[in-house]
Amino acid sequence: LKACAPGDRAYIANAYFLPTGALKHLKTALIDAAQRGVDVRVLTNSEQGTDLPAVNHACLLELDALLAAGVRVFERTGDRTMHTKAASFGGQVATVGSWNMDNRSASLNSEDAAVIYDPTFADEVEAMIARDMDDDVAAELTRDDVRQRAHAAGRQATMASLFSDLM
Repeated sequence: LKACAPGDRAYIANAYFLPTGALKHLKTALIDAAQRGVDVRVLTNSEQGTDLPAVNHACLLELDALLAAGVRVFERTGDRTMHTKAASFGGQVATVGSWNMDNRSASLNSEDAAVIYDPTFADEVEAMIARDMDDDVAAELTRDDVRQRAHAAGRQATMASLFSDLM
């Protein structure tokens, strides 16, 4: 993300997106990139499409901060769980692997991610993620969406966020 210049794209698809705990630096890097003009987009599962809705509840405060900084966030619609863990950065580098963007994967699990320095492959990964953000399979979140969800989830969201570093 630090290598991305204004006008570059950084597209991330991850089944479990929760940039807390060991991944606070990721949240900071996403915000920094968006604020310097990088088109930063994150695609993850919706609460209805995930097998771990507590992650979605725990992420609400983080999403609000990311959206406020200009990061665009999309959620898969429907009840099918996306299991992708891939990203493309600046049309030059892509990652594919088993690594979830949550504290558990960063701190406890044995996960792998291949980093591929190939513009052609990076473009293919970016196009795949872009297709998965299309209106017919995903919805872009707004800060109002996040605030309404936090209000509706009430104590569930509060409790989940308190324990987010364990997820």
